[in-house]
Amino acid sequence: MSKMGWYLCVLALLISCGIPRESSRDYLKIDTTYPEQTNKKNLETIIVERAKNTYIISPRAEYKVGAVVGRKKRYRRDAMAPVAPYDLALFWGILAYPENLRQITVRQNRRRYYFFLKRDAKLSTDWVYLNSSNNHIIPANDNIRRALSLVRKNETIEIEGYLVDVRAIIDGRSSNWKTSMVRDDTGDGACEIIYVTKLRREFRVYE
Repeated sequence: MSKMGWYLCVLALLISCGIPRESSRDYLKIDTTYPEQTNKKNLETIIVERAKNTYIISPRAEYKVGAVVGRKKRYRRDAMAPVAPYDLALFWGILAYPENLRQITVRQNRRRYYFFLKRDAKLSTDWVYLNSSNNHIIPANDNIRRALSLVRKNETIEIEGYLVDVRAIIDGRSSNWKTSMVRDDTGDGACEIIYVTKLRREFRVYE
């Protein structure tokens, strides 16, 4: 077998085992200053069929965020799980510094995230609200889905894609999920829904 044939066999085996394929490499430092958002109109609707259900995904803005993962949660049984299997609690700005992130305890449950400041924390709750968010992650393909499975707490990552609204038709019934379009909201409806077209972990880029 030639070297190329051997390489292709190994690559096929790794993919079949659930290991994501690197699309490229980027050695520049990930910018965790603040998310970048460009609102757009008339972007193409994406339709996903999963488990006999239909998900109509409507992009509303181009979105890019570099951040530290405060916590990650896998969802398997709720209505969003077939398209959005993971939620990521992301921290940027001053909260991306390890000494500040250590002052925060993070919990996730029922598609929400909660934070608790330690007694001696020098941060204010306002700073946490302004520099963090819970994100419902919709991978654009299986390769990105596999890469997301490897993401770990305290890892610095970069996500590119779109903020989207989702209309789900499940068992003939329709429900709507709206993404947040600002970073300073709180409570129900404050989560970002991100359709991810590119994920970067350290220097490894997955598309």
